[in-house]
Amino acid sequence: MICWTPFPTPSRDYLYDMLDAVSDSDAPKALGVTAALYDMSKDLTRLCEELITQLRNVMLIKASPDTAEKLIVCMPDELERLRALAEKTDLSTVMDRLSVLQECRERMQRAMNKRVEFEMTLIKLCSGPAKTVQGIDNSEIYDKIKQLEDKIASAPRAAAGQAPEQPEVLEASAAPSDEKIVPTIDIKKLKPEDIVNCERWGEILEEFKNINPAVAGSLDGSFAGTAGNYIFIKVKNRFFMDLFKVKENANSLEIAIAKVLGQRYIMKASCATTVNEQKNLAESIIKKAMESKIETAVEKENA
Repeated sequence: MICWTPFPTPSRDYLYDMLDAVSDSDAPKALGVTAALYDMSKDLTRLCEELITQLRNVMLIKASPDTAEKLIVCMPDELERLRALAEKTDLSTVMDRLSVLQECRERMQRAMNKRVEFEMTLIKLCSGPAKTVQGIDNSEIYDKIKQLEDKIASAPRAAAGQAPEQPEVLEASAAPSDEKIVPTIDIKKLKPEDIVNCERWGEILEEFKNINPAVAGSLDGSFAGTAGNYIFIKVKNRFFMDLFKVKENANSLEIAIAKVLGQRYIMKASCATTVNEQKNLAESIIKKAMESKIETAVEKENA
């Protein structure tokens, strides 16, 4: 007599480990699980879809705890983990995370490097609830930018003993393109008042998303100004400064700028942060991940 033994149900612990890491703002753990799965040839687009499915289950538990079990297909031990995740997070945050992952899945279908896109999304998720900027008037954004510029410019002139905290400034030039651009101005003689705000920067970012969606997210909250055929990009995300040094990323941004503004520009990027600003959760997560020596696709490209 032959006894048939069913195959064991594959463990999905990695999904709950990643969602736990997101809830605990533990980016190194989330990235570490991703790296292990990637080394085992896990399809990251499929992984993103699996996370969406499990977050949907958490959403159902939050929205309808009495009837959720009838709508969820999972093992009893998995249900316990889902309930534990639901207790950690409010419904609004769960839905925000669902939206971020769904947008990531759409971008990954077009991304040249799916791993970078997915890792950047994990870091965003671990940094806290997503904040939408829809409906904000551009003039308000420009006012805030002007206030920030004024604050930075006035810092060196502050009274001795009461000087504001000085920002640590990171600067970078684009990796050399195949065809050099001849400067039309002497940058050594350039004055701050000579730089004109680039009002079409939003259009450039949209175009850049179409060309290089994996990197475009790192420019969220950035702005730019031009002088001659130079364009000066101010960014909030220090991660972009590393991506900017990769030739392919710099070239794709140059193409987006030329397509919108009608000419090629010499690109300069900078990121200024104070010690307190570096404690911002999103930035500390990125730093923590790098200090933990978690391998990323970006590091492989730079190797």
